[in-house]
Amino acid sequence: MPYTQCISGLVASSKFLPPVGTIRYASLAASHTSMVLKCFASGVQHGDQRITMGGKLSAEKVGATDPAFLDAINNGILNCL
Repeated sequence: MPYTQCISGLVASSKFLPPVGTIRYASLAASHTSMVLKCFASGVQHGDQRITMGGKLSAEKVGATDPAFLDAINNGILNCL
C-alpha cells in the first residue's frame, strides 16, 4: 500500500488527526509545526480546556492570547533556509 494511502486511511479513522491533503515523503524543517497548525485549523479533539472549545482545538481561543499564532493557522508560515 502506498504511504499516502496508508496515512490517509489512518487519518480518516481518527478523531485526533487533521485531514492530510498532499503529503511529501520528506521534510527539511517545521513538519511538527505544520501538523500543529493543521490540527488547530481542523479543530481536532483535545483534552486541554485552555486551548479548546467544546473539546476541540480552537484557533480563535488560542488567537485571543497569541494573534501571531492565529495568523499562522489561517495563513501559514514562510520558512527561509
